[in-house]
Amino acid sequence: MRFWIGIFTIMLVSCSGGADNSWTTFLPEETRWVVSVEEGQSLAEFSQESFISKMDDISELSLQSISDLQRVLERPIMLKALAILPSTSTQNSALWILEVDEDMREWAPLFYEPLSQNTYQFRGHVIHRLLTPSGTLYAVQIRQNLLLSTYSVIVEKAIITLQASQPGLKTSKPIAAGEQWLALENL
Repeated sequence: MRFWIGIFTIMLVSCSGGADNSWTTFLPEETRWVVSVEEGQSLAEFSQESFISKMDDISELSLQSISDLQRVLERPIMLKALAILPSTSTQNSALWILEVDEDMREWAPLFYEPLSQNTYQFRGHVIHRLLTPSGTLYAVQIRQNLLLSTYSVIVEKAIITLQASQPGLKTSKPIAAGEQWLALENL
């Protein structure tokens, strides 16, 4: 009987297309600013964009911490998007959405603090606390997507949004590669 239930579940998921693989499914409704990265743009190139200094002024970007991760991974980090969200009533934090081929469980321990709780479960996902030389990042890998933020609640909000437990970002048209989107009502 369990066999047939498993087969039915696999067929149901494959027929429905499964979860949407678009990175926009991680963005909560209260997202304030989104930058979709041009395909193939490196982290170094992205960090030189003129808007980065403006984003850094209004949020914790943690660009150096992302660079610290890049030095450890065997393959280059493929940036998909950077979003700015409210983390508290007076502060904003960045949500980095990246694409990775490597399983996070293989490299995350390189950034763990010994004899500390470096992971926790949240709604069926493992959130990792990564200590880089430049600061702490919270991260979760969902399929090929790696979500990173300096604030754990931002990563949790992305998971909640993905699971459709809270409204996601609504745009009049899809955000194309290399575009920016600004929510004036959320500022």
